Amino acid sequence: MRYFQKAHQAAEISDYKRTHVGCVAVYQGNIIGIACNTNKTHPMQKYYNRYRYHPQTSYFYPKLHAEINRIFSIRHLDINFSKVKLYVYRIRCDQEH
Repeated sequence: MRYFQKAHQAAEISDYKRTHVGCVAVYQGNIIGIACNTNKTHPMQKYYNRYRYHPQTSYFYPKLHAEINRIFSIRHLDINFSKVKLYVYRIRCDQEH
């Protein structure tokens, strides 16, 4: 539960308008990174959006998701990524924080 609480704290600082998402990456019981989704765009998000959206809906801007944000920043670590766990917490904007 403490990892979800950290993800919730990260989600609360998100600047994305519709849904606030926080993500915590954990490896061998240690937090190796925390991130939230953001209104900023990113080329890595654009690359992976092609698997999410139909090609005719390419007008969506590649807003950076919390999960991609976290994976992008830890990708150079020398760890076994199959053992990394991501804890994700979402807050709908119509909910109270």
